[in-house]
Order: sequence, then structure tokens, then C-alpha cells
Amino acid sequence: MAAIARLLGVTRVTLFRWVGNRDELLAEILWRQWDATWRQALAEEPGAGPQYVANVSRHVMREILRAPGIRTLLADDPEYALRILTSKTGSVQRRVVENVRALLAEEIGAGRVNATVEADALAYAVVRIVESFIYRDQIAGDEPDIDVPARIVALILRP
Repeated sequence: MAAIARLLGVTRVTLFRWVGNRDELLAEILWRQWDATWRQALAEEPGAGPQYVANVSRHVMREILRAPGIRTLLADDPEYALRILTSKTGSVQRRVVENVRALLAEEIGAGRVNATVEADALAYAVVRIVESFIYRDQIAGDEPDIDVPARIVALILRP
């Protein structure tokens, strides 16, 4: 934070007043990157219904795994990174779940996804499935995977 304050030509106190603490700043940076990737995936992926949601999920996972900043953060301090990205104490996961919920609500409302549970619970489940596979190297010591979670997402959203 001191280096960022110097770069901006402000005091650390001013920087903290602007952005909150280090965790909040990092969460905001990660969120903005994720949200831009999400919007790109929504625009670029074809289709509708379960396969569309799966394709959007795969697109986002692929880009997250390619993002050097996220990979470096996960490699350097995996517990901290996962806390910022996936815990209830951070703002990233909450906003990711909200975006997925909005997509699911749209697909459900259009009759392209037949959900037997409410969109909130379904969105949370989709996000947790995706997280468990893309951060799999940090969680379980296995290689990250984007194809299996995408297939699972399509499967649980099938009519």
C-alpha cells in the first residue's frame, strides 16, 4: 500500500480512505478483472440454456487460469488468494454469485433452464463447483480443470 500511495503521490492515510484496506483493494481489482471477463464471455459465447451457461463458465475459467496476476497471487500466497476470491469475508464471491444468479434467472425466465431450486441456491452451487475445479491445484493438489465443471454445470441445468 505504501508503494501504491507513493506512485499516486498521496499519503497512505489518503489511500486507505479511498480504497479501504489491502484486502478490499485486491478484491476490487480481482472483481473488475473477473467482471470484464464475464461480460466478454456473455457477449462471445453462442447458444442458450444449460449449454450456454456451461460455455460462459468454461470461457471465464479458461481466462482466469490464463491471467498471470491471479496465477502469481495463487502461487505466492494461496491461502490469502483463496480467502479474497472465495470466502464470505470478501466481496468477490458474493458478486460472482450475483452475476451467475442474474444469468440463471434470465435463462429460467425464458424457459431455457428448468430449475427445481431457486436461482440463488443454484447460482451458489454453480460458483462453488467452478471454484473447486479452477483452484483445484491449491485446494486438492490436482491440476485445474475447466471441462469437467462445465459439463457438470450443463448437467445440473438440464431439464
